[in-house]
Amino acid sequence: MRMSRRPSGIASAGLQSRGIMKNKDLKKNLLLTSCLMTLAMNAGPAMAAADLVVVNADVRTVDPAKPKVQAFAVEDGKFVAIGGNDEIKALADSSTSIIDAGGKTVTPGFIDGHTHLTSGMDMVVGVDLSYIPDKKTWLEKIKEADARLPKGAWLTGGGWDYTLGEGKLPTKEDLDAVVPDRVVILRDIDFHSVWVNSKALEVGDVTAKSEVKEGGQVLLNDKGVPSGILLEAAGELVEKHRPVATDAERRAGLLETLKFANSVGITAVNDMSDLGAVHDYAALVADRKMPLRVGTDSSKATRKRSLRLSQTGRRSTRSPPKAANRRKRDRCLNSATPSR
Repeated sequence: MRMSRRPSGIASAGLQSRGIMKNKDLKKNLLLTSCLMTLAMNAGPAMAAADLVVVNADVRTVDPAKPKVQAFAVEDGKFVAIGGNDEIKALADSSTSIIDAGGKTVTPGFIDGHTHLTSGMDMVVGVDLSYIPDKKTWLEKIKEADARLPKGAWLTGGGWDYTLGEGKLPTKEDLDAVVPDRVVILRDIDFHSVWVNSKALEVGDVTAKSEVKEGGQVLLNDKGVPSGILLEAAGELVEKHRPVATDAERRAGLLETLKFANSVGITAVNDMSDLGAVHDYAALVADRKMPLRVGTDSSKATRKRSLRLSQTGRRSTRSPPKAANRRKRDRCLNSATPSR
């Protein structure tokens, strides 16, 4: 059989072409390998097992692209995944706490844009009479709070609203019947009046002739003596004698208050309370005990004083803000949502 022979030029060109293709393939493979190695180095470790997994929930994400899901995972106090029950369960291991929500609704944490959080601390660590309509229950709760307190401590708190019940203001005699031997001072629902017992009136040397700052008033009973209700600035007659809490006592009370806020779904606040609270907040942050995000008031004067407090460690600069700055301070911040 006669074999045909290719011209040597053609054969040579074919071999060269195949060699070029092989070189191109090799370059592509090397480039692909290099990319994969780079991705592997930059990807970091795989996500560790979640600390908490919540399943069978009605989760409202506030994300228009995915407004509702069944489950979510939390790691180091932050949401790390949302989705269906099976995919989120896959993120758990033997150390993960798993909660079956039983169909209950779960929402993102609430942000209180304007609160006097530290001012309300007395109602958390003392006695809270909010939304209770009858005086009998007030007195029962006051007696219970009295039993928890050490000797000599003041019983504070409040939230009482006489308009919910019989429509009559309470009296010092009401308090004396349940707590005769320690100072009791309880603010009303709007924080503009206080209800005190006879011991408090004695400590404050409050009489029918007591001088009161403008706007304040000592209410008198039909006998012409203090009834136990002090309006506005009159409350300072007693309050100024209040024992000064230690740093430890004050911060323990603040932490309890913050945890109470957590318990009702609040995860961030803008606090319009006294500037001295900045020092206590900073201490909780330093001790890694801060359970929610806190913003302080918005005026330029406040920011400057807060900075000085953080630098000096003092609780107060003792320089009252100007009237204009007080108005700025006591307002709801527009930038209420804290950064993650």
